[in-house]
This record gives sequence, C-alpha cells and structure tokens, in this order.
Amino acid sequence: VLVGSISVFHSLPGVAAAAGGLQLSPCTLSAIFQGRLTQWDDPRIAAENPRLVEGGLLPAGQAIRVVRRADGSSSTYALSTYLAK
Repeated sequence: VLVGSISVFHSLPGVAAAAGGLQLSPCTLSAIFQGRLTQWDDPRIAAENPRLVEGGLLPAGQAIRVVRRADGSSSTYALSTYLAK
C-alpha cells in the first residue's frame, strides 16, 4: 500500500495568512487548469472567497499562471484524472 499527497499552490500575497486561505471548489480548480478561468478576480473565485474580496486580497485583472510538471508521474495522472471528473 502506498499513500501520497498532491497539493496545489498559489502565490497571492496576504492570502495564506487570511483566515481560511484561498478556497477553490473542484470545478473552479478544474476550470483554472483547463484555461477557462484566467483571472484571480473572476466571479467564480470571488463567490467562493467573499472574505478575500472584502479584504481586497484578490488582485483585480491579475492573470493566473498555471505551472505544470513536464514529465508524467503517478501524481500527475491522479490530479489530471481528478480534475477531469
């Protein structure tokens, strides 16, 4: 038996320290990785993070830059399969 973890990271200043951090539903996360959601102040992200909107922590007009692992691995497969569903 093998157990592993997969994490998704962001680099929005002040968000990690905010109560609860950044919340992304599976559908929102999938839209980001598919390139259908491209800005941090997108209404879908804002709706899931009202306290970040109130605190002015979602940067207006800032593009989301997705960085992916270039080579395949079991964790890449697991994350891709999860996001596809």
